[in-house]
Amino acid sequence: MSIFRGSAPAMITPFNKDGVDFDALKRVIEHIVKGGSDAIVVLGTTGEASTMTAEEKKAVADFTIKQVNKRIPVIVGAGSNNTVEVCSLCKSYEQMGADGLMVVTPYYNKATQNGIVSFFETVAMSTRLPIVAYNVPGRTALNMNSGTAERVSKIRNIVALKEASGNLDQILEICKNTKNNWDVLSGDDNATLTKILHGAKGVISVVANVVPDKSAKLAKLALDGKYAEALEIHEEIFDLVNAMFCETNPIPVKYAMSLIGLGSDMVRSPLTQIEKAGAELVKAEMKKLKLI
Repeated sequence: MSIFRGSAPAMITPFNKDGVDFDALKRVIEHIVKGGSDAIVVLGTTGEASTMTAEEKKAVADFTIKQVNKRIPVIVGAGSNNTVEVCSLCKSYEQMGADGLMVVTPYYNKATQNGIVSFFETVAMSTRLPIVAYNVPGRTALNMNSGTAERVSKIRNIVALKEASGNLDQILEICKNTKNNWDVLSGDDNATLTKILHGAKGVISVVANVVPDKSAKLAKLALDGKYAEALEIHEEIFDLVNAMFCETNPIPVKYAMSLIGLGSDMVRSPLTQIEKAGAELVKAEMKKLKLI
């Protein structure tokens, strides 16, 4: 069972001096939904879940599920390096009414490849919801290789893989060998079109916070085989995509969102607000696209 195909923003979490800015969060959600996004991912890396309290995470998930109100699927990040905690989070978000879950490979522990499979088998048994596995070794210090991905793809309710290893050979091998088992989703905005050309079914995107309409249109055109038209959008937003990673994500995207009135640029320690050079780059790319 696929959760979505197309573009799903990895949504930011707006903060203010008191904590989560729920007024801004509501505006962000409406911007994403009305921009034509195919799903929404909350409490991922871009959402700064790693620096939120358990109470904040549950409050943000619940608020998002209720605000979206089934207009598009809501996928909630339930990642941790503690398998018991992941299972508990999965159960909580299922009870809240989430449409799906995203679970990152366990970081820091440095599990073996067999350990990765065992982890996802255990997590999958804890919930009836469809799960997006997430491979991002640049964050976790652990890569799910293509052979392991093939094994994980056969677990009953692991329905997709967000692949952000940056290893194109590995990604294309996974697309080829697992295409009948689950959906491969791009985890890198700059490679979305390339991955869809090779069988991926969409993207979980950072830049789609800012331009949900363009990200959704690019994915749809590519999935419909209209590659030349998709390439035009890819090239149009390519420099903005790169600007989103001029500093550690989500520093630049939160600054970009602040420029269009969707929350402040506040990030939580140990992240810091954007530096002058990065701010100038992001602002310049936003101006090129007439976003500000």
